[in-house]
Amino acid sequence: MKRPAPKRRYSLQSKTLITHRRRKILVISLGVLSIPTLFFSVLSFVSYVDVFQFKEIKVNGAITLSDTYIRSTVEQLLVQPKAFVFSRNNIILYPKDAIASAVFAYNPRIKNVVVSGGLHSLTITIEERTLEALWCDQDNQCSYVDKEGLIYEKATSTPSATMFKFTGYIEQNHVPYFTNAITFVRGLSQFSMHATSLNITPEADGEVLTTEGFTIKIALAQNPTDRLDVLKMLLTDQTLKEKIESKKLEYIDIRFGNKVYYKPH
Repeated sequence: MKRPAPKRRYSLQSKTLITHRRRKILVISLGVLSIPTLFFSVLSFVSYVDVFQFKEIKVNGAITLSDTYIRSTVEQLLVQPKAFVFSRNNIILYPKDAIASAVFAYNPRIKNVVVSGGLHSLTITIEERTLEALWCDQDNQCSYVDKEGLIYEKATSTPSATMFKFTGYIEQNHVPYFTNAITFVRGLSQFSMHATSLNITPEADGEVLTTEGFTIKIALAQNPTDRLDVLKMLLTDQTLKEKIESKKLEYIDIRFGNKVYYKPH
């Protein structure tokens, strides 16, 4: 005789108990989710507290540039919230690198930027490039050259006649062997000579035009002091000195060690 199959038992829960549990889970979940929101809300509020805000922006080192414009550029950056939540005008959260980049972008005359924050003031210290010479193209359109040979900005006015000019070949906005060239040109004053311009060839040779009307050919890669010593020795030649004084000399070539050449008119 077969035994009857056991009856299945069902655990029945009241609707009230199920609803209560669901509400409890929902409340816990909302509480967990609200913690980071509350945390960031508090941080956002604190970042805007007056005691943590910069009251002043100082600009140091501006000589030819407008410190007012630099200050305005920084102010525009600081009013933009960080991550749409936090104040950038904050002694802790201010964007140091972004400020330096924005100031750099203002004008190519700026060589260096230092950003430092104090208790109530933000200080921007800039270093402007020093104008050492001009570089001019075939159409006599000139640009400024700094002491490192960087061609950094188009000349905004008619260049002074006394400003030394470079022409010819350049490399990636740099005058090649600039330091050697300037050292040699300035060294000519010991011989009572003065140069007005220097043309550079792709082979890194320089042709220095003097106010005396002749050209001095040099190899820019060579030590300029050595080349000046060679020129000094050459100028002991009385015949050569007479040709210089009478403006009957076309060029002096001192590119080949102690061998020198000159060509009269």
